Amino acid sequence: MEPHTFLLLTTILSMALYCCASVEPTSPNLCPGMPGLSGRDGRDGREGKEGPPGLNGQKGDKGDKVIGPPGKAGPPGQTGQKGDRGSPGANGQGGKKGERGAVGYPGQPADVRRIAELEGELRAMKVSLSKLEKRFLLTTWKSYGQKSFATRNSKGTFEGGLRLCAEAGGQIAMAANEEENNAIASILKTGEHAFIGINDRKTEGKFEDVNGKPVTFTKWKSEEPNNFNGNEDCTIINSGGIWNDINCEANFIIICQFQ
Repeated sequence: MEPHTFLLLTTILSMALYCCASVEPTSPNLCPGMPGLSGRDGRDGREGKEGPPGLNGQKGDKGDKVIGPPGKAGPPGQTGQKGDRGSPGANGQGGKKGERGAVGYPGQPADVRRIAELEGELRAMKVSLSKLEKRFLLTTWKSYGQKSFATRNSKGTFEGGLRLCAEAGGQIAMAANEEENNAIASILKTGEHAFIGINDRKTEGKFEDVNGKPVTFTKWKSEEPNNFNGNEDCTIINSGGIWNDINCEANFIIICQFQ
């Protein structure tokens, strides 16, 4: 307690005692005691139980109308009666004739036709991929103009050469001029021979290429072709670019050409 506060309380108490001492003892209520200091606040009481629910309030005003999303479609109604026939309309001009559609497969729906087309495209892609794979097996290449000549230095018959080159997407080599003939010959090593596409298998003495076109350029060896023993219907070329007719069943290097 602060000193000045204690002094004030002492003074008040002394005055009260003096006052009470001067009063007659028969009047005890005339000199009441001094009020004491305030006591501490009591503890908060426990929260009471929840009371019973009140009465229902009055009905509120009607709210504004709000348009909500459409509900589910109801069941179909009964079929109505057939209406009266309308009056015929005025004669109009004919519309423009449409373009002719693509030719389809008869009797097949569009999705079935499309699947058939996709399968055909897939088969074509597989064939192209197979040709490229076989072309990669050809290791030696020479080019002249728009033609490229290639070989894997393997030997085979003339028919085998036709198949090998076709499977790679080309043809067995054929020289249409001196420059192409030199390009083919440059692939060969000294002493080697290779089939070319010149032959007279259809008509003896009438040489043509594998496309059936007459030969316009030749490089025959002296006294060739001579159809030795009557069975030389195919042609080979040596490393010097010289031709010789030979048996088609013999085995020589196969050179292919690509354009």
